[in-house]
Amino acid sequence: MTVIHTLAYQAAYHYGWWKETGSSLFGWDKVVPVPWVYGAYLVIVIWIFHFTSGKSWKHLTVNILLDELFMYIVYSVWQRMGLVSNESTLPTIAIVAMMVGFAFIIYLYQLWQDELFKKPKA
Repeated sequence: MTVIHTLAYQAAYHYGWWKETGSSLFGWDKVVPVPWVYGAYLVIVIWIFHFTSGKSWKHLTVNILLDELFMYIVYSVWQRMGLVSNESTLPTIAIVAMMVGFAFIIYLYQLWQDELFKKPKA
């Protein structure tokens, strides 16, 4: 997930989709905000997998709900508090769709890994 998000933030920086200048923790993380990509978001993804493993519709539903909650409520509050930038050329629904697409990609990857590392029955 961190690789996908790192690439997405680099594309967003290059194409000017959004700017995360307010969320920079260090001077060198202007492109990819380290606390977001390599911090709590990764832990949340792991917990979602833990609770929805093997249940694709549940996994998709939980991701859609959490992504919408984050983008429409949490992120909006953070914008009003000045913690994050509100400069974006993409509509919020496009960002939510991107996040759900990423969740789908990592779910397929996890299914592939589960099948790959399944222990053969003796």
